[in-house]
Amino acid sequence: MTKLVYLIDCDGVLRDFTGKLTEVYNREHPDKKVSPEFKSYILGDNFPIGNEIYPFFKDVHAEEIFTQAALYPGAREFLRRLNNNSIVHIVTKQPSEKAVKYTKYWFEKHRLEFQGELKFVDDKSTVKGSYLLDDDPR
Repeated sequence: MTKLVYLIDCDGVLRDFTGKLTEVYNREHPDKKVSPEFKSYILGDNFPIGNEIYPFFKDVHAEEIFTQAALYPGAREFLRRLNNNSIVHIVTKQPSEKAVKYTKYWFEKHRLEFQGELKFVDDKSTVKGSYLLDDDPR
């Protein structure tokens, strides 16, 4: 019997990236706070500083955001269940080499178990699998 191959995204599925980003942003900009409930998938649309949010999380606060973001409740158990009868690859696009390094650390820190690989890719459609679970509607 062929096992199903699940491709699971990291941010927005396993790691609460936007929650930590919002927390750090609100701490650093108490006069321009934002709600963690975003109206747009484009991050710059959700913050008063617009596209300046990208260097904010990619450069200035990358280590804190990428290493300290919470594991979503139930994520560990979800992966454990999938592992019983299938292969799970974590397939994620990260914005920089620093983010890749910090994401690897995050996975080590949380000791998430999955029968597959942690794959960093620019285009998730290049990875073969049965199903993709991703928060990106594109």
